[in-house]
Amino acid sequence: EIPIESKPEDLLAFCSENPKLLTQFKSQDPELAATLESKDLQKVRGLLMKRSMEKHKEKYMEKMEMDALEADPMNPELQKKIEERIRMKNVQENMTAALENLPESFGRVVMLYVNLQINGFAVKAFVDSGAQSTIRRDATSPDSSTHDSLAKHAVLARRRSSVGYTLRKCGLVIACSL
Repeated sequence: EIPIESKPEDLLAFCSENPKLLTQFKSQDPELAATLESKDLQKVRGLLMKRSMEKHKEKYMEKMEMDALEADPMNPELQKKIEERIRMKNVQENMTAALENLPESFGRVVMLYVNLQINGFAVKAFVDSGAQSTIRRDATSPDSSTHDSLAKHAVLARRRSSVGYTLRKCGLVIACSL
């Protein structure tokens, strides 16, 4: 969202210096993008003024509605409107907090599983590029072929929780053939 006090000259200059910004505007605000692409100072100024006036009108109408609601606070119908305003404000605050703190929850996440062999034993592995460590169960190596690669001195008797189960950490695989 463009601040109301933005000068059209500055906005045009900034978009000329940062072409990626114009691409972003195309997806988020096509009307503004088209106006900026025209490089017509009067059109940009007109659009910014129009939006500024719309915001002021919206705030004015909101204030008029609040004044009407406060004029008769015991009216049950007005109470419902006040309740709905409070509810919508809370929803918006929750949405803003979620977008800021948990942006990954608003995107689609594709789980990547690959079939591979660890020291000749076939396994299906989950790929997590952000993981700090990898957890594997002893069941993935019934012949204990990776036990030769375990650095047991690096592990104190710790337990690890994963999706659906907790297991004892038995060692650290520093390297093995995949």
